[in-house]
Amino acid sequence: MNQDVIYITGHQHPDTDSIAAAIGYAFFKRANGVKAVPCRLGKLGTETKYLLKRFGFEEPMLLEDARVKMSEIEIDEPTTIMPDKTIYEAIQLMHGAGKQTCGVVDEEDRVVGMLTMNDIGLVAMGDTASTEKLLEDIAPENINTAISGRIIYRAPDRHIRGFSKSCITSHLCHRSVRNTPYSPSHQPCYSLVAKNLGGEIKAYEDDFVRMPTDVQAGVSKQLTNTPFRFSATLGDLAHWDYKFINHVSLGVDCILSD
Repeated sequence: MNQDVIYITGHQHPDTDSIAAAIGYAFFKRANGVKAVPCRLGKLGTETKYLLKRFGFEEPMLLEDARVKMSEIEIDEPTTIMPDKTIYEAIQLMHGAGKQTCGVVDEEDRVVGMLTMNDIGLVAMGDTASTEKLLEDIAPENINTAISGRIIYRAPDRHIRGFSKSCITSHLCHRSVRNTPYSPSHQPCYSLVAKNLGGEIKAYEDDFVRMPTDVQAGVSKQLTNTPFRFSATLGDLAHWDYKFINHVSLGVDCILSD
């Protein structure tokens, strides 16, 4: 069916009047510069066939289906993403394309699923148990991509519900000392931090999880007459079986004003 053409027809069981009306109206449309074709929706009666032949008119074309086909619809270029990409990347892709949906395809561009903003919203608003389930096999690189961060160190054999412990704690240790106040006289500042002391009082489905206790010790010092403050931290001191290099985190701040 050509979308540039108007198909004019009468009722479903055409009689002579409906056929004549379709032919006359199509003629009127064409006289006014509109592409119009007279049609019929059913079988012609004997009387109608005789009159069309008597006055020299061709039988109107039989219009079997007036529904628009997919090939006749202008379809937008699809937005697709690979299954190994992060939710953050999918959101950015859909926002950039101004769409609420995104197709998930494999290496051969075959559709394996469909992702919508509603699906992402359900994940964000779901209960803790379902979120933890999603995080069990998450790769640290995906977290790094989502927060635009930098992995300082990663121990593949140690994970907490999917997160690389060494990677996260090294970042926390560095920030703990950098946020330690310093005195106006630029004397060294010492700090001792204990995190996650205690345990769960009530657990989901009685699945009690040991808290990842972390003990940190640090020192920071601003050099006299310089804007630089240096810091050193020993983190994860609850695990003395780690190598010394895995405990150490060094940092430097540039302080523009007191």
